Amino acid sequence: MNHPTKPGTYGIITAISPAWFIEFKILYQSIQKIADIPISVIGLDLLDEQKQHIKKTRSVELIEIEEEKLNEFKKLGAHWKPYYKPYYMLQSPYDYTLWIDADAVVLKKLDEIFAKINDGIFFTTDYFAPETCLNDSRLYEEYSAPVPIEHENIAINTGVLGYHFPRDKHIFEKWFKNVNIVNKNPHLKNYIKLYDQGVFIWTMREIGDIGGINVDPKYNYPAKRNLYEYHENEYDNDYRWPSPDIPRMGGNIIDNIKLDNPNAVIAHFAGRPKLSDLIKINSPQSTIYRQRLINKPVNKIFCVGMERCGTHTLAEVIRRSSEKGNWRETNIGLHRKPTTWIRHEHNPSLAKEAWSKFKGQSPKFNSFNRKLVKYQREDCNLLFEADHRLSFFINDIYKSLDGNVKFIMLLRDPINLIRSRLMNFTMWPDFNCKYPGFYQMDMSKLQHTFGHGSTSQNEYRIRPDNHLQLNIVDMHLWEITTTIDIVMNNLKSVDKENYKIWYIENLDPTSIMNFVGKEYINHVLCKNALKTKFGSSINTQSQLTIDWINDLIAENKIKIYDTFNKCLNSHGLPIKKNKII
Repeated sequence: MNHPTKPGTYGIITAISPAWFIEFKILYQSIQKIADIPISVIGLDLLDEQKQHIKKTRSVELIEIEEEKLNEFKKLGAHWKPYYKPYYMLQSPYDYTLWIDADAVVLKKLDEIFAKINDGIFFTTDYFAPETCLNDSRLYEEYSAPVPIEHENIAINTGVLGYHFPRDKHIFEKWFKNVNIVNKNPHLKNYIKLYDQGVFIWTMREIGDIGGINVDPKYNYPAKRNLYEYHENEYDNDYRWPSPDIPRMGGNIIDNIKLDNPNAVIAHFAGRPKLSDLIKINSPQSTIYRQRLINKPVNKIFCVGMERCGTHTLAEVIRRSSEKGNWRETNIGLHRKPTTWIRHEHNPSLAKEAWSKFKGQSPKFNSFNRKLVKYQREDCNLLFEADHRLSFFINDIYKSLDGNVKFIMLLRDPINLIRSRLMNFTMWPDFNCKYPGFYQMDMSKLQHTFGHGSTSQNEYRIRPDNHLQLNIVDMHLWEITTTIDIVMNNLKSVDKENYKIWYIENLDPTSIMNFVGKEYINHVLCKNALKTKFGSSINTQSQLTIDWINDLIAENKIKIYDTFNKCLNSHGLPIKKNKII
């Protein structure tokens, strides 16, 4: 019996088996990032713990099919699950339903699709491998379904399909009836391509409605595949999968997929590899599939410097400049494009470890050791991480990777640098009394907005023994110049051709491309990315705070440049003129 519909309702429906459970959780997370849309899940032989998990998940309803019905479906053979998709769709409890395959990811609002469903059944062209979707002509010799010649070679993908009951119910009942014909006549499986899709094409030819297909690829976009990280425990808390409070590159798989597929409303990982093949779950070790991607040694690059020097900006520039996609065409055929792993301040944080390193302590750096294991991965061609705290671990990284590594040290105009640090509440907790009351109040607003985790890095900020005797500007100058000293001393053990020292204000696409690698960086994309403003924005500063920071900078401008340039000069680096770049 069909699931009763709820008049005037909108919702999403999908179906999963045990092997597709991870795909469903990522699909769910992507939908929740867009809107709190109700979702119905057809469970196909799910494990008990998976059923319980779904039942406890917000906005999700589990629909189970009677065992007797499933046994009947299974007579169809190994691919009974996709064949019986029309039956799953008939179970929708909504008036207006959008079916999304569980191996798809929603990246933008679905309003346009639901508006199209209001006008008629919504289905899309197959953009993946259309030549593989067309049924054998012998099917239509047995079951006549003539169409106009212009519709003869139309290929349909059923991964995204919208409909309204009762208006479209006859289509799905006809589709389901044809599947049952295949079940009773097994030889027809030799004529039908891609299971549910082949039967749907047959059905739409019989109904005569195949010309209404949607040809815009953004609604069922062939996902560009990359390597992703998915920390299952991050999303399983209380059976919800919330985004991090402060998004970081590497912290949210949906954001990374969106970067790879900027034009997609729904990115569909149809075919192989599936999304679960492309992610690693709580393990630094690569899957067998990833190991097969290797076609050259990994180019490993780390960006270091002082806090607020622009590490996030450079990481985003390189990420947006890298050539995405799995395949490139050459005069001798198709070859895999380079695969990349690009992160900014990837977990775990090294605040405490960096502080301990600076103090000369030698505890067991378990967090840093976990990072070293990740850095030894050989399943991608470019590994890049930007993190100012890695400044304290240059020698450790260099030794761990046997010298097969490059470093970029970022500098920033000291006026811009100190202003950015003050605007983003870079401070020392026991130094708090040195700041005006209104600044302290704005800092507390930051904690209220982002949580106390946003101040943990301040707790372990390096400081001199006499730091309470210094003023605010001198304290920032001390940390900046000390960090430069540490980086420059550590870089002495690195071959000169394996590191670069750049000002963030003077980055240019040619220098980035030449150092990172021409095979990884697209010059035009890099040039465009450099025009974009990146970085997390903190908007809790009052006008009093902004005015105080500007006055403080103006009063100490000469001292800031003199101290900064003295440090640069001691390392043979070009000094900065007394102006803001």
